[in-house]
This record gives sequence, C-alpha cells and structure tokens, in this order.
Amino acid sequence: RRQASPTRSVQCMTGLEQKGKPEAESSRSCRCECPALIRLLRASNSLYITQHSENHKHSMSHYGWPSHKHIDVYTKDLIKQLRENNVNLGKVYNIIGSVFGLVEKVPFTKRTLMNI
Repeated sequence: RRQASPTRSVQCMTGLEQKGKPEAESSRSCRCECPALIRLLRASNSLYITQHSENHKHSMSHYGWPSHKHIDVYTKDLIKQLRENNVNLGKVYNIIGSVFGLVEKVPFTKRTLMNI
C-alpha cells in the first residue's frame, strides 16, 4: 500500500544496514557489523524511539564529531587574535594549516572556527 504523503513513517538505523568495507582503500572509515540499533517512528511532527539496542562489538571513539576535536589553548588564542584583527575564516584556516604543515592535517573543520 502506498502512503498518501511521500514522508517516511519508520526509520531504522543500525550498524548492519551497510555491510562490508568501503571500496576505496584510502578511506579512514571501516564498517564492523555492529549490532547497535535505534528504530524511530514518526508521530505528527516528531520522532520517537521504539527500539534501542546499545550492544557494540567495538570500542567507542573518544570524539564523536569532527567539531568535538580538541583544540589546544595556544591554537585557540591564535584564532581569537586573528579574528579580532578581522581576518576572515578561510585565511585563518589556511594559517592554522601552515602551522600544522598541511590544511589536511588540521584536527578540526573550518566550520568549528565559527564557534570559537
């Protein structure tokens, strides 16, 4: 039976939905067939949890999101000084990249700079 509206009524998030390893060899992420599960149901304009399983087959990462990565005190101070002197975020990020050697080695995102 088709729904009248094209919205989802059930959303299931598991570690098993996308099995296997990524095809790209240089990828940092790797799937581990984790049995953790959250099942969400939609009610009017909200979602609620109907099923939850916390069983993980792996250790949890220390930082959950890229924006939660640690920024040391000296780097924060440098960022604040540059921002007080009206240096835009792109240039600040490039300056921090030169401190770390390459922009790819900076342990936080450019978006994180907006919150400092």
